[in-house]
Amino acid sequence: MTEVLRSHLPHGGTVSDLNAGDGLIQLVYDDGRGRNMVQVDAQYDMTAPLAGHMGCAGVEGDCEATTLADGTKVKKVKGPSEKGGSAVVWLVDLLYPDGRRVAVREVNSYAESAPVTRPRPALGLDELLTIARDKRYFTG
Repeated sequence: MTEVLRSHLPHGGTVSDLNAGDGLIQLVYDDGRGRNMVQVDAQYDMTAPLAGHMGCAGVEGDCEATTLADGTKVKKVKGPSEKGGSAVVWLVDLLYPDGRRVAVREVNSYAESAPVTRPRPALGLDELLTIARDKRYFTG
C-alpha cells in the first residue's frame, strides 16, 4: 500500500512519518509549501457497516455524494477536523458494490490535531479520488 500511495504523490515532495499496517497507510507529505498528512484505509466487507453513511446527511462542511454507473458510491468531503482546532480534512470515500472500501483523508497539517502548516491540503479532491480508485490496494 505504501508504494501505491507514494506513486500518486507529486514528484519533488518529501515523505516522512510513515506509519503502515494492515489495510492502512499514513504519511506526511511536504511539497515545499508545508507538511500535510495523507492516509489511505482499504477494507473489505464494508457494505453493511457503511449502510446509510455514504450520503451527506449530517456531514459538516462541503459534501458531495454520488453513485457511479457501476454502483460504486463516492463521497467527497471538505470539512473541519473531528479533533477540533483549525485543521481541515479533505476526504474521498469509495464503497464498491462488492463491499470493498477505500477512504483517502488529507489534512492541512502533519496530524489532524496539530497546528495548521499550510492554508489548504496539497492534493485536490480529484487527486484523492484517483488515489482511492487505484485497484492495487486489493492485490497481494
